[in-house]
Amino acid sequence: KPIHDREVNNFKTLFDFADGQRYRNFDGQQHFVDCYPFIPYQFELFQLAIRGLSAHNAFEGKHSSIGERSMLGVFQEVALQIAEDQVGKLATFDLMYKGISSALKSHLLSVGSAERHLDNKLAVRLLKALLLVKYVREFRASLRNLCVLMIEGFDQDLTQLRKDVEAALNLLESQVYIQRNGDVYEFLTDEEKDVEQEIKNTEVEASDVADELHKIIFDNVLKTRKLRYEETKRDFPFTRKLDDKIFGREQELSVHVISPFHEQSEKPDQLKMTYMGRDELTVVLPADDRLIRDITLLKQTTKYVGQNISLTKKENVKRILSGKTLSNQQREREISENVKTLMAKARLFVAGSEVESSSEDPNLRVHDGFARLVAHTYSNLRMLRGINYTEAQIEQCLNESGDGLFGNDAATMSEPETEVLSYISRNSKKGIRTSVKSLTDDFEKKPFGWPLPAIQCILAKLIARGKVEARSDSVLLEDAALLAALKNTRQHANIVLEPQIDFTPSQVRNLKEFYEQFFDAPPKSAEAKALGAETADAFVKLHDDLSGFAAKSHQYPFLSVLSEPINYLTSLGRKSYKHFLTEFEEESEKLLDLKEELLDPIRRFMSGSQAKLYAEAKEFMDDNANNFTYIDGDEPASLRRLLADPKCYAGSGMREAKELLESLRDSVAAKTKEVRLAAEDTIRDKIQKLKGIDGYDTLDS
Repeated sequence: KPIHDREVNNFKTLFDFADGQRYRNFDGQQHFVDCYPFIPYQFELFQLAIRGLSAHNAFEGKHSSIGERSMLGVFQEVALQIAEDQVGKLATFDLMYKGISSALKSHLLSVGSAERHLDNKLAVRLLKALLLVKYVREFRASLRNLCVLMIEGFDQDLTQLRKDVEAALNLLESQVYIQRNGDVYEFLTDEEKDVEQEIKNTEVEASDVADELHKIIFDNVLKTRKLRYEETKRDFPFTRKLDDKIFGREQELSVHVISPFHEQSEKPDQLKMTYMGRDELTVVLPADDRLIRDITLLKQTTKYVGQNISLTKKENVKRILSGKTLSNQQREREISENVKTLMAKARLFVAGSEVESSSEDPNLRVHDGFARLVAHTYSNLRMLRGINYTEAQIEQCLNESGDGLFGNDAATMSEPETEVLSYISRNSKKGIRTSVKSLTDDFEKKPFGWPLPAIQCILAKLIARGKVEARSDSVLLEDAALLAALKNTRQHANIVLEPQIDFTPSQVRNLKEFYEQFFDAPPKSAEAKALGAETADAFVKLHDDLSGFAAKSHQYPFLSVLSEPINYLTSLGRKSYKHFLTEFEEESEKLLDLKEELLDPIRRFMSGSQAKLYAEAKEFMDDNANNFTYIDGDEPASLRRLLADPKCYAGSGMREAKELLESLRDSVAAKTKEVRLAAEDTIRDKIQKLKGIDGYDTLDS
């Protein structure tokens, strides 16, 4: 009773198992008195142990069935065995082994071998306990739970017990009496022991072990080939490195994991200096001998089972190998969880400086380190000032000429724009062709690290400002075609970028004056590129207007004179805007002369009453060509000469033509009347003669 009263508050700590396993604990003072020196869980656990061993045919002869071995007898033997111990001592679970050992089959008697060859008594006791719980599925033989089975008294140092149990288990594992899968230990029968020993003797390449750890770290834990930099929303591909070995394609940035396999894994400060000058995030995992052993055993088991499961003819060996496969799958899951834990505790280094992260999630922790790596590697990323660009903004940038995302006026470019323009200009001076693809390739790399949408938007603003022009197959891209080309990454290699010339104020002024004089209206644009483009468009419109006149040349033969000017205007409409600002001075004088001497007179002629008069006169001449032989004088020839004049649209020729037309109309009308009257007289004479014929008056109608 004094022991109960003193220890009652420790029962749960001492005798409850981890991992949610529930067995009965002491329930009150009387229950404690009734059970002591046994612990309540031992009754149920031993019963399950006997049942499991029996179900797996572990007993010889008459003891093979459940119940043949009296539990009461076993507990009685244990009680007698510790009867002389001091009050306060407890019966440990391994003591139950003696009561059943004589009935066990030979392949389960490796305990005897351990007793003969091992100097560690605790290891032998643990082996007995592990044999008892081998087939108890409900019991998880972890380090914590095995410590509970080994508690000998209430005054025992539990911390030291845990250390001793762990050392004993490591000894048993190294001597192949037991196997460990993750944090669970299992007793090995003689046949299982043979298989386990052969597995541990199986040679595996160090590269295979490294490949497996690489797969676990990068595929099972990190599960990504790109890491996002949140400030720009760009996903950066990275080189996968493990212990100085590169796996897969090499990228500009690296995540380099230093595992416990690395020879300097326990010297993080030395590692920090070793990789100081590299563009990589160094992830130094804590030391863990168990990880090395587990991955090695994982590969050994996989290799051994693969080589032998189809060759063996023994069913029990096949069963053992099948069990190894299942336990190996569990081992891989346990290793992944262990690696997650190690990654969550890893030290992170970038450029010789340690990265502090409060996150215990391995992915978030690596992201914290990667963010530092991106900021360090891409020093010019700060130029974007944290602005997140999207593809949807490209059209907006193309339509902006001044105010925009950077908040600057039309005369001041942002730092990113200046950088891109300088890049294109430098290439142009060196004779290097700059395509959109070469531009993005360079600005996506260090020292920039800009995301593609940012590069596209900044380029679009330069084009909108008239600082850069884009061409595809020598054709200037504008409006919808330009937008589509910038968005389509497959076309980027074919889009050539050229810096625009800085035009002088006098060049712009001269073109504006020409435009106003030639087209009789002020231009809408004041900026050089837009003014040049507007001039080209105006020539296209004039070409279309004159082509409409030229189409009537069958009716107005003098309009054939427009053929050459129309061809000239066609070529002008295709010219670059730069042509009108830099190479147009001589042409402009000729065009103004052409306008004054030809185009304006023809347009005035065709848009006024003279064109109608010409058409009437020509029609009259065509309709009355045969009548003019009956007209005296040279008026028809004079009018025909005026209409055939190639410059009839100029001067006063149409006034004279009008007078001639009116005179001829009168002459033709008078002559027609005269001929008609003579014809009528002839007809009347004929009628009178007919009526004078004899018998005419006797005819009917």
